Amino acid sequence: MKITLNILDGPYAGRMFEFIDFPVSIGRMSSNNLNLPNDNYVSRAHCSIISDGNNVLIIDLKSRNGTFINNQCIASPVIIKNDDIVTIGNTHIQCRLD
Repeated sequence: MKITLNILDGPYAGRMFEFIDFPVSIGRMSSNNLNLPNDNYVSRAHCSIISDGNNVLIIDLKSRNGTFINNQCIASPVIIKNDDIVTIGNTHIQCRLD
């Protein structure tokens, strides 16, 4: 399974990132798979995208400003579907699964 993350706005608007290996870490630290250093509302280790073999899920890592899927703040792992919009800080990301 592959996930493509299309950055819709924020500092990296227009860029796309493809991942086939999980977990995918997202945050401000340079060690993250998707590093968003220019968004001050993103935590150093903000969220993670994992696969359970059948589904791809996103998990908030106790970030200060939360992780949102389609404008809903998540409190537990949520299955990502095609065209879901993940909001992390001021960055909106469209998800595509293949």
